Amino acid sequence: MFHKLPLNEGNREILRCFSEWYVQVTEEVVMFLLDSELKIVQVSSTVQKYFPQYKHSYINMNFFQLIPHEIFMEDEFQNEHQIFIPKFLHQQRDQTYYFSLLMEEQEIEGETYYFTMLKDITEKIHQEQMNIKQQALIETATLAAGVVHELRNPLTSIKGFLQLLQAGVKQEGVYYEVMIKEVEKLEELTTYLLQTGKPLEEKKQLETIKKLIEDSLFVLQTQSELRHVTFEVNIEADYQLFVDARQIKQVFLNVCKNSAEAMEYEGNIFIHVFLNEYLNEVVIEIKDEGKGMSEEMIHEWKQPFCTSKQNGTGLGLAISHSIISNHQGKMFFENRKTKGTIATITLPHFSNNNNKLTESR
Repeated sequence: MFHKLPLNEGNREILRCFSEWYVQVTEEVVMFLLDSELKIVQVSSTVQKYFPQYKHSYINMNFFQLIPHEIFMEDEFQNEHQIFIPKFLHQQRDQTYYFSLLMEEQEIEGETYYFTMLKDITEKIHQEQMNIKQQALIETATLAAGVVHELRNPLTSIKGFLQLLQAGVKQEGVYYEVMIKEVEKLEELTTYLLQTGKPLEEKKQLETIKKLIEDSLFVLQTQSELRHVTFEVNIEADYQLFVDARQIKQVFLNVCKNSAEAMEYEGNIFIHVFLNEYLNEVVIEIKDEGKGMSEEMIHEWKQPFCTSKQNGTGLGLAISHSIISNHQGKMFFENRKTKGTIATITLPHFSNNNNKLTESR
């Protein structure tokens, strides 16, 4: 079951401790005993399933010849007695695997060793991806009928106004303004349907929160109805995020527009960005001076078509929730003690803990 060095008095105690730590080997698990230089002292025979190119020459091989060192933090081995990496991708010839990795530092007879378990979680990841796709299809099918029904209302309005214009009725400017609003409603409905049907098609890359917010504010400040709205921004540090910039800016725009509308397009919107170090999350708080949200809306805003606006579709916040959830973040609302609403958005912080780079030892 194991590839190992010949037993002698010097390593007998080491191998005994290693055998006690690993009680059972399965086909999906490879177990390594590594010395202080990360050379393989002992390894389970399941290693041949995932790294067959090395045949029987595993002993004394450096661990990083099998596992890419990029998955580790720069100083991880100096600071951690136990390392757990829940998921990383490994390409093996024409086969792609997902692994989790657990390493424990052990002191035996004055020497440092690493008891290491590599677990194949490929099937689990594929099942999770399949479940997400199936859920997206179910949501799309469930919402399709409601979206089609909602599409009919603005189309009926546009048709009616066009017929009035065709009949020579005056006040064209008023009718044009209403029709533009109805077209915007159609655009929001179709955007939601596309967003729900294709939730996995993000183009994520490294972005800074300052750039995301600045870009969003630039768009907002070009809109005439927001000319009496002042944005006050406090960003404690220029935190990095691994996100789809277009989608995250869509969320910021939607929340800020809702805040401005709640204030009847006059007042202050406060944006505060800080780091929750305990959870390693970037927190974005957007506070307005509006009338606040009803208790029903605070609890039901995630649901499609739930709105307090007379002419709203109730899809903007549902889209935003879908985007933030797909970025492993959270989003919630609460009323301020004075007046207005606080929208809180959290996103994973891309720090050294995520950017796991180290030198091969």
